[in-house]
Amino acid sequence: MRLFVASRGSAFAAANVVQLGAAMDAPFDKCASILDLARGHVDMIEAARAAGCHANSTGSGGLVIALAQSASAEAAARQSLNKLGCMFVPIETAPPDAEPGAG
Repeated sequence: MRLFVASRGSAFAAANVVQLGAAMDAPFDKCASILDLARGHVDMIEAARAAGCHANSTGSGGLVIALAQSASAEAAARQSLNKLGCMFVPIETAPPDAEPGAG
């Protein structure tokens, strides 16, 4: 089973999404350039990115974290990743000053 997590909540919306996305993409790209990564993990990253998301692998068990910049990118990623047999779990975030449990 593969798990896909996407987030586009208010804390991310307040940040520089382009800069945050680049920071998410960079570690996976570096690892992929020097290691022979599992094809299934690479497929998940490529599917999320092709859908317009930034994505990174956690490095264990086939978990991918993605940042969808829009609802349409999230929907496209969900569709692409479902075709790979992935489970999609959206996460809503809350601003740092929110009450505990918010988000």
